[in-house]
Amino acid sequence: MLNGDTVYATDSLAYNNHGGASDKYKDEADLVTEVSTALQDAINEEQLKVTLSDEGVVVDLMEADGAPLFNSGESVPSDLMRGVIERITPVLRDSGRPVKIVGHTDSVPFRAGSQFTNWELSAERANAARRMAVQYGLPYDLISEVVGKADKMPLVADRKAPENRRISIIMQNAASNVPPLEAR
Repeated sequence: MLNGDTVYATDSLAYNNHGGASDKYKDEADLVTEVSTALQDAINEEQLKVTLSDEGVVVDLMEADGAPLFNSGESVPSDLMRGVIERITPVLRDSGRPVKIVGHTDSVPFRAGSQFTNWELSAERANAARRMAVQYGLPYDLISEVVGKADKMPLVADRKAPENRRISIIMQNAASNVPPLEAR
């Protein structure tokens, strides 16, 4: 079926970090550089983490003491967050890749009896980031998913640390962008 080749042959798409996708997607290394350059003066270096995963290029925008992305306990974006989303949106748009936006919180609970939890907060913050990206020119059709993860995926061991309050923006590989069950 592969004419003697494997999916890992040096001239195959999977080998070239496309995950079997067509050439319409930019190379991951180029995207990492573009994101880093676009955000160079927009956010402190310790608040930005750009990595490669099986899903695609992951951009983690993390809070730091004195440099919040959102108002405390709310989904109202700070000026810092607005500036970051404005600067990253052209890279997201030009990549042509599906974009997944994930909200994360720390594990500080809301007051006892509150109907509002870290689940709602993380989802609302992810959706606020989506709205801003669309406002700054990200085509609606490129958004594949908006998710709230609450405090279930901490970046650091101290579950109350500001780094755990973050927005992850994932420029997905074609292989990771599987249509929802109802669309199949």
